[in-house]
Amino acid sequence: GYILVDMNLTKEAKDLLIPNLENARKIFTGGHAWRLGVFLSALGRSHSALGEFNEADNFLIETYEILFEDREQRSKHYKKVLNGFVNHYDAWNKAKPNQGYAKKAAEWKAKLAQLQKENESTN
Repeated sequence: GYILVDMNLTKEAKDLLIPNLENARKIFTGGHAWRLGVFLSALGRSHSALGEFNEADNFLIETYEILFEDREQRSKHYKKVLNGFVNHYDAWNKAKPNQGYAKKAAEWKAKLAQLQKENESTN
């Protein structure tokens, strides 16, 4: 899914991921929960790119909750996940200006900057 989203083949990514969502939730548990986070991130990013902002929001928030519990996976995926939020809220703000989405994008940019600082200080 990520590859298709990164190639801007967002409808194709969504069409691939949606039918597999239930199975992903069953399979990617325990020590593999981070894989569900990656899956949901691609799904959220595809929904957002298609203008399906409410659906995207739900998937992206769940992604954040899953990935940021696992410090090792967080360090591997935080840039893509947080940039997904920033892009999502920027696009939502363009579609529906003056409804607080620009502020949300700025909040996620700040989280991204903070995590980048933390990663630099631990490396």
